[in-house]
Amino acid sequence: MKLILEKWNSFLKEDMKMPKDLPTGWYVEIIGDLSFVNISIMDDKDSIIGSLTMRRVQNFLEVVGVEAESGWGPLLYDLSMEVVNQFEDHGLIPDRTSVSKEARAVWEHYFKYRSDVEATPLPKDILAFDGKGYTAKRIDSYGKSSPLSFSYRKKTGSPFMSELSKSGQLYADDYSFNVQENLYK
Repeated sequence: MKLILEKWNSFLKEDMKMPKDLPTGWYVEIIGDLSFVNISIMDDKDSIIGSLTMRRVQNFLEVVGVEAESGWGPLLYDLSMEVVNQFEDHGLIPDRTSVSKEARAVWEHYFKYRSDVEATPLPKDILAFDGKGYTAKRIDSYGKSSPLSFSYRKKTGSPFMSELSKSGQLYADDYSFNVQENLYK
């Protein structure tokens, strides 16, 4: 199991797409409100390359669904942590009912290797939400040392959203996100 996680973390470091990797004509669309938010990576034909959906759970945003072509998923997670900063929430949290092996590896990567990401233990009332870990094997019970038992936010504000905004590749609801340049200095 340890070898699998090490290989996955190496894969994340090498293959994670960045805002600069978006081809000409591609863009990120963020839509939603204080209850639900969806982030989509769209190609130049307006086809979805990847999508991440979050819902509000108290003062947290919970990831409830992710689908993405290879390499684009981690960028969606990073952008979702930046959305948390825009809303001034306590953090982004993993799905409280089930997490795939691939998603758990992303959370593990943030927990162990990302110095620009702050991990904060979840309060007991949030931690108690029906956490069962992997859907197939139930091998992670969202215990105290599990990366699934923390909330995450970027310490650096919203640099990816700023970069996308500057390049004209960020489209967002007018009322949901006000990407201000002074937030990124």
